[in-house]
Amino acid sequence: MHHHTISKHLEARAIPRRGGKPSFTEADLPALIEQYQAGDSCATIADRYGVNHATVMRWLKKAGIQMRPRRGGIRR
Repeated sequence: MHHHTISKHLEARAIPRRGGKPSFTEADLPALIEQYQAGDSCATIADRYGVNHATVMRWLKKAGIQMRPRRGGIRR
C-alpha cells in the first residue's frame, strides 16, 4: 500500500501521525548540497528527509546548484 493511501486513512480517522522533519530549513541546505554533489539523487535525499523530490530540486536550484541530467530521460 502506498504511503499516501495510509496517510489518507489515518487522517480520515483523526489518528495523529508521528512527528518527523516536515520540510527543509536554511540550516539543512549545506548538507543537502553536499549529499547531492556526493552523488545522491534527489529522490534518495527526499526519502532521507521525508519530502518530495521536487522539494529537493527546488532547494538545489534556489542555491544555484547545476542539476545533473536525469537517468532515462530524453537526451538531446
